Amino acid sequence: MRHEVTWHLINADIGAGAILRQEEFDIDKDDLVLDIMMRAISIGEGLFNKHWQEFIDSKTVSRPQGQRQGRIYRNCDIPNNGCVNIKWDFDVMSRFFTKY
Repeated sequence: MRHEVTWHLINADIGAGAILRQEEFDIDKDDLVLDIMMRAISIGEGLFNKHWQEFIDSKTVSRPQGQRQGRIYRNCDIPNNGCVNIKWDFDVMSRFFTKY
């Protein structure tokens, strides 16, 4: 499984602006949500540090997002509306935190 970090322009639609820079990384089967989030932040920061001057000088060539590229997740997409049930056993909680 892979995850993607994207710097994109902002327009009237949510998450639909042209892509400035993008980088993918692998998600390991043992990764927790926090691991993925911290890796994404680190990669996003690295992309910004490497390309910020291009962003400011408008020297970055952007490309439009394809219709199927972006995905917005809503609460209804996350099991139990993203809330942990303290009555779950350890295995269920572990899967919940690893997956979401």
